[in-house]
Amino acid sequence: MSAFTRVMEEKIMPVAGKIAGQRHLSALRDGIVLTMPLIIIGSVFLILTSLPIPGYADFMASVFGEQWADKLGYPVNASFDIMAMIAAFGIAYRLAESYGVDALSAGAISIAAFLLATPFEVPFTPDGSTESIMVGGGIPITLLGSKGTVCRHDHRLVFN
Repeated sequence: MSAFTRVMEEKIMPVAGKIAGQRHLSALRDGIVLTMPLIIIGSVFLILTSLPIPGYADFMASVFGEQWADKLGYPVNASFDIMAMIAAFGIAYRLAESYGVDALSAGAISIAAFLLATPFEVPFTPDGSTESIMVGGGIPITLLGSKGTVCRHDHRLVFN
């Protein structure tokens, strides 16, 4: 084990230290960490809505009404559905801090760029129809949440 430890300390740790000190990766890490309070708050309410205790759902329905799970779902959706936007702000803010420029302006520009890259059309399927239509003027909430942190493109956007 001492040979393994020695190799780790002599060869891998210096490289890992250089990677960890890279300002863009540090900004990415710190920006994602900024979303942790939202994740924690949303997760607490998510756990409260789906505790696997026999009779829990019936008890909650008898105390708070049949729509209790929907009401406890609001904080879950509110916190999870803005994660990507908060992460975009935090990453830009921390990177601007590391460069010594105005971090708040960088965060605001990042939010504007984030919304600019978000398509303002949402699919809508009218009652009795099997085909959806695109409705303009709406921001798809799914792209502001965790899906928006990974995928920021839309196949319908074609520039002529």
